[in-house]
Amino acid sequence: MADTPKPEQTAQIDHRAPLFEEGWMNKPAEIRPGIYCYGSKPKNLEYVGMPYPKEWNPEDDDWQLPENWKEIIQEGFKDRLDRFRTLKVFMDICVRCGACADKCHFFIGSGDPKNMPVLRAELLRSVYRKNFTTGGKVLGLFAGARELTEDVLKEWWYYLYQCTECRRCSLFCPYGIDTAEGHDSGQGIDQSPRAQYGLDCRTGGQLLSDGESPRNPAPCLQRYAGVFYGRDRGYHRHPNGAGFQPQRR
Repeated sequence: MADTPKPEQTAQIDHRAPLFEEGWMNKPAEIRPGIYCYGSKPKNLEYVGMPYPKEWNPEDDDWQLPENWKEIIQEGFKDRLDRFRTLKVFMDICVRCGACADKCHFFIGSGDPKNMPVLRAELLRSVYRKNFTTGGKVLGLFAGARELTEDVLKEWWYYLYQCTECRRCSLFCPYGIDTAEGHDSGQGIDQSPRAQYGLDCRTGGQLLSDGESPRNPAPCLQRYAGVFYGRDRGYHRHPNGAGFQPQRR
């Protein structure tokens, strides 16, 4: 586990951007112990009927992804864009004003620029532009678009699960963008190729639904299993636009 910083150490974090710095797209995620969600235990994966339950360490260089993992990601992304109009709107209308940056407790506490809600969402938007917009397909990096790679997938996983979806950023967004909805969809998209091969992670960073607890992650995993495979399994999208809640019988 990572050492918890002392309050005086946190107070010394400089949140100002350096004058000269390499672009964020060229810096892969530095996966540090204690910061990420750990791999699910095989017994929990078996409990919810996930295929290929096995031990998995996110710090491994080789994540043992299926050969068609990019197709799985793109199909999952397209499916969510088609089903949830708000997600597509939120992908397109952000002007990156940064009003949300200092509202996120994870950015304040870590000083990591990729923990700013605007940049955390940009991790998804950059791939969205490359695959689903004409400007991104033609202009590439000039339009803020980038290819989907294993490093990008790991970056999604590392930063999207640091978000607790508290929606403080959404409260201060002048455009009313619900960043939590984008993060929730991003988590499902990121997990889809790994879940099919037993490379699932604990979702304790999520806001848990009724009847779920960090000590019993099985219901939460079951909820996401339904999302991965297109089977509802008794869950529906919450009216506020993000997350999946158990249906009231």
